[in-house]
Amino acid sequence: YWNSYFPGGTHLAGRLVGEIAPTLFDSTDAIKQLAAHNAECRIVVCLRDPVARALSLFEHYVSIARVPNDWDGARERMPSITEASCYAKYISAWAAAFGADRVLLLSHKAVAQDPMAVLGRLCDFLEVERLAKLPVEAEERYGVAAEPRSRAVVWVADRAAWTLRSLRLHSLVNLGKQLGLKRLVFSGGQRPVLGVTADQKAALIFDLGRESALVAEVDTHTACLASECRAYWEAT
Repeated sequence: YWNSYFPGGTHLAGRLVGEIAPTLFDSTDAIKQLAAHNAECRIVVCLRDPVARALSLFEHYVSIARVPNDWDGARERMPSITEASCYAKYISAWAAAFGADRVLLLSHKAVAQDPMAVLGRLCDFLEVERLAKLPVEAEERYGVAAEPRSRAVVWVADRAAWTLRSLRLHSLVNLGKQLGLKRLVFSGGQRPVLGVTADQKAALIFDLGRESALVAEVDTHTACLASECRAYWEAT
C-alpha cells in the first residue's frame, strides 16, 4: 500500500505524511489496525452537520448505483450512510485507541468561513510551523458532488476500481484518475430526486440530535481537541 502511493519513499524522510480517508472513520477494524501499526500518529476529524452528511452520502451512493434510491433500503445496504454520523461513538473509539489529546476535531463550517484559523490550529496540533498564508491548493475544491451521465457505466467503473484495489493494484486506479477517466465517468448528469420522505428526515434529525450538539460546540471553537470538547465527554 505504501509503495503504491509513495513509490521510492526516501524523499519523505523526516517529513509528516498523512492520508485523507473519511470512509475509515466508522471502521473499528481500521482503528485497531492503525493503532497496531502506528500508535503514535495523530487523528484529525472534520465534523460536518451530521444530517447533511448522511443525506449527502446517500445521494453519492445513489449516483454511483451502489444503493437503491430508497432511504431504508439504502441504509440496510450501506449502514455507513448514517453510522458515520455517529460522531461521539467513533470519536470515543479513536480517542481510546490514540488518546484524547491526539484527536483534533475541526469545524467543517470554519474551513469555509475562516480557513486560516483552522490551518493555524492544525499546524499547532501537528507541531509544525504556522503558514503565513493559505497555500494555492487550499483555494481548490475537492470532493465536489457530481452526477454521472450513465449509472450503468459508473456501476461498471466503480466495481472495476474496487476489484483493482482488492488486488492491490492501487497504481492502476491512480493512473485512471490522472488520465481523467473519473472526471469523464462521474459528470454530465443531473442530480437525482432522493427517495427520502419528510418523516424519515425528521426521524434522522431526532436520532442525530446529540451529534448536532457536538458539531455546534466544535463550530464555536473552530477546532478543539477531543479532550477539550465538553459535548464530546458528555456524549460518551
